Amino acid sequence: MKPSVSLKRLNKEEVEKLLETQPEGTNTKFLKASHNLWFRFKNYDKHPPFALVDAYKGPVALVFITFSQRSAYANLYEIVTLEGKEGSGYASTVYWEVMKAAKEQGMQRLKMSCTPSSITWHIRNGTIFWAVDPSGSLRCDVPIFPTKQEAIEFRELAIKD
Repeated sequence: MKPSVSLKRLNKEEVEKLLETQPEGTNTKFLKASHNLWFRFKNYDKHPPFALVDAYKGPVALVFITFSQRSAYANLYEIVTLEGKEGSGYASTVYWEVMKAAKEQGMQRLKMSCTPSSITWHIRNGTIFWAVDPSGSLRCDVPIFPTKQEAIEFRELAIKD
């Protein structure tokens, strides 16, 4: 991780305060929807979202994810880069920092689905999709790797074998 960024958990009030400062745009709408989902599911208490915080810019990307100690699954719901912060690799950085944290907390597998519009990002990060659900989202259920390189090597092996 770059020395100027760190990983932090944000509570509901911090996310709401962050939302107040965001300019209008697609990513802000996505962040609002993610926040509303997290609030409705009452996930802020047990699973506060992770934020990648740049020492100079403040929060730049968030991951909404749950960890189940019982099943050793991490369920990824949303990754969002804040409006105007796109194109700097923040989403990939926060994703891989969260995958390292998941491994450290005993998580073995990652479950998620994504819209087809985000597939290129997921492919660059080593994701393997195995199905399409009724809503058209791509499904993923893979071992968690602490690095992008390990995930890509695993995907290449899965494609070959």
